[in-house]
Amino acid sequence: MPTFKPFAALRPRNELAGEVSCLPYDVMDTEEAKSMASGNPLSFLHVVRADIDVDSNGAKDNPALVEQKSSENFQSFVNDGTLVRDTSPCLYIYEQNMDGFIMTGIVGLCSVRDYESDAIKKHEHTLPQKEEDRIRHFIACGAQTEPVFFVYRNDEALFEVILGIRDSKEAEFDFVDDFGVNQKLWKVDEAGDIESIVSMLEAHSAFYIADGHHRTASAAKISGYSQGKVQNEYVMATLFDEARVNILSYNRLLHDTAGLSEEEILSKLKENFNVNKSTESLPTPSRLHQYSLYMGGKWHILDAKDGSFDPGHPVEAIDAQIAQTLIFDKIFGIPDPRTDHRLSFAGGIRGLKYLKEQVDAGEALIGLALYPVGMDQVANVADMGMVMPPKSTWFEPKLRSGLFAYIYE
Repeated sequence: MPTFKPFAALRPRNELAGEVSCLPYDVMDTEEAKSMASGNPLSFLHVVRADIDVDSNGAKDNPALVEQKSSENFQSFVNDGTLVRDTSPCLYIYEQNMDGFIMTGIVGLCSVRDYESDAIKKHEHTLPQKEEDRIRHFIACGAQTEPVFFVYRNDEALFEVILGIRDSKEAEFDFVDDFGVNQKLWKVDEAGDIESIVSMLEAHSAFYIADGHHRTASAAKISGYSQGKVQNEYVMATLFDEARVNILSYNRLLHDTAGLSEEEILSKLKENFNVNKSTESLPTPSRLHQYSLYMGGKWHILDAKDGSFDPGHPVEAIDAQIAQTLIFDKIFGIPDPRTDHRLSFAGGIRGLKYLKEQVDAGEALIGLALYPVGMDQVANVADMGMVMPPKSTWFEPKLRSGLFAYIYE
């Protein structure tokens, strides 16, 4: 059974939460981060993306300069009272409302030993260089500066307990971020409430990483260090019920059709898909194994034929894998979507309009929209010890950074 425990979070003063909070470090490049932090000296991007405060050549050639700046900026926020640590261990109810879709989770610490023993389940491989980047950052700051995103299997009784505690308290903060998402936080500091939530969570057989594989792996590896303040046995996580997370499609753009004409492409598609023209302006896939393909100014609806894939295989039945096997590899000769520049990806938050615009502008030749993967599919893959296809999950809204940090003891 996985471990879950309260902690004394380092948090922005409630009235500053909106100014401090930012998107996670890994969803933007340096120039985008600079733009987001422009005019806001309190943005937590100055901590998690301190490359924006370092000369671009220095940041590229000497990562230590970036980590030093992260540490300086983080300590500055502590010293000037922007960030204040709670006086006793707590749990935190964190809620996001995006256009009426509400995600309510609980923030606490999970054991890195559970990650190592597979009580915290993974669905992605991690890259050593990305792990090392976060290890350096955590060590420099002496803290985990961003939460990871975990889910647990559907538990209505636990969810009702969380909602009951939430409704009995005043929110610590309540603001709308720069993407229009309402962000709220409640502190759970009464022993009985903490015990109720912890005992119900620890009754689960496993937690699942939704987003944050590299940060989780980095937190686990830091447990092997023996440098005083960076000793660590926990990873800071926000846990959500699997039934109440929002996964959008992860769409594809093809930039080279290997010399095939539209007629040849449609003919090859019909070998494994039922292909029908659509008269809708932006036809969204309505079910699993259905795709919307935009090419030559026209939309086509593709439905994978029975027998074209193995419906009983946890990975082979994922729509991203079906598209990769039957379209991008079989037709266009792209065996590895992670390394081939002919294929790019567009998070579902951009929608079908973005795919159409890219093709119409000549930036791509084909846009392919997928139906969103289900969290149950992700968990099934993790339970089998397998790995999801590349670029198959896009969770939205993103957890904000800067709202809580875990200080290493």
